[in-house]
Amino acid sequence: MTIGIANMKIEPTVASGANSPFPSDGSLLFTGEVISVGKVDKVFKRGFCWGFDAGKLTDTIFIESTNLEPDTFSYVLQNVRGDTTVYWQAFARNDHDISLGEIKSYTTPPIFTYNVGYAFTGLPRSYFTSFTLNNNLYITCGYYNIFFNDIYRFDKTNWWYNVPTFPGAARSNLVAFTIDSLAYVGTGRATAPTIFGDFYVFNGNGNPPNWNGTPIQTPAEMPRYDAVAFSLNQKGYVVGGNTGNEVSKDVWEYSITNGIDSWRKMNDFPASFSGSLSFSNNERAFVGLGAGNLRDTLWEYNAAADSWKVFASSPTNSLGEQTIIYSGAITSDKIYLLDVANIIWELDLATGKYKQKSMLPENFPSPPPPSQYMFSLGDAIYIGLGGTELFYRYYPLWDN
Repeated sequence: MTIGIANMKIEPTVASGANSPFPSDGSLLFTGEVISVGKVDKVFKRGFCWGFDAGKLTDTIFIESTNLEPDTFSYVLQNVRGDTTVYWQAFARNDHDISLGEIKSYTTPPIFTYNVGYAFTGLPRSYFTSFTLNNNLYITCGYYNIFFNDIYRFDKTNWWYNVPTFPGAARSNLVAFTIDSLAYVGTGRATAPTIFGDFYVFNGNGNPPNWNGTPIQTPAEMPRYDAVAFSLNQKGYVVGGNTGNEVSKDVWEYSITNGIDSWRKMNDFPASFSGSLSFSNNERAFVGLGAGNLRDTLWEYNAAADSWKVFASSPTNSLGEQTIIYSGAITSDKIYLLDVANIIWELDLATGKYKQKSMLPENFPSPPPPSQYMFSLGDAIYIGLGGTELFYRYYPLWDN
């Protein structure tokens, strides 16, 4: 092969590749091809110019090459922001001159999306509980001028629809945890002085999904509201809450062994609380933040040692103050939190560090009250339902 002057040109000939395939992880793929290396004496470089203005591609990625043959090359641009148009072109340079490919563009997916089918079809409410089974989201009970005992299921294909009503009394400020395909829903309160300690079991694999109308046995100390619950290692946990007489810090573990279920009292949580948040991904579990007395601290639970340690403080806003967190949702390695100003924060579980992300769209009401809820479903976070039918999908991987 001749690698000298090609078609009487001393500079290389390069082409920009096809646009990046639709990405899902906050990255774009640039591709290029050196068609001819031109007249080469010493140096050969190739790469991409990119930017947000087609007339000013100010950022450059160099990919050094010792290959003096025509060839393809590529680069993955990471941490790209959604709702953005990125312009780019391939280039190749030899010791004589530089050649530029065609300018291409790519508009990244939105950070927030709203579909009319996402709108909640039940009556607006707050103080409900939620759980996920088989990649479907369920919300049940709650309060908005009246107490509810209905339940709605959301999936990304069929959106919202009713499932059989919660068999217990209508209530708010309750909790839920899941083990396999079963959800355990209980505690809560109704008109004072009614406080509940019962738990009912929902089978997400039923055809259709259904409740066991008989509550499971619970400890005499279980009645409470504004507790938190989570699942960890095929067990369920209920922590803290208000018993009507006091704010509690007890921890109860629920498990099933050889078909027999039981509750066990664990070591107390480090502080009494009600109205906090909990997160778990069946590998790690966290309790804290929220608007109650744990608002400044997030604790992590060590199930093997039955102990708690401080994992992180609440994030610090632009005024240097610790912000109040109203809700959040966990993914595989991050917790996403929503603060009192409707700003989203990302907490990295590997480092314990925060990053400030986007603010909710303007059509969301500002808390308090009611604050919006966050839910994790697949690779997306959903936000809304705090006294409103609004329900947005949030793409955290594009919020850079």
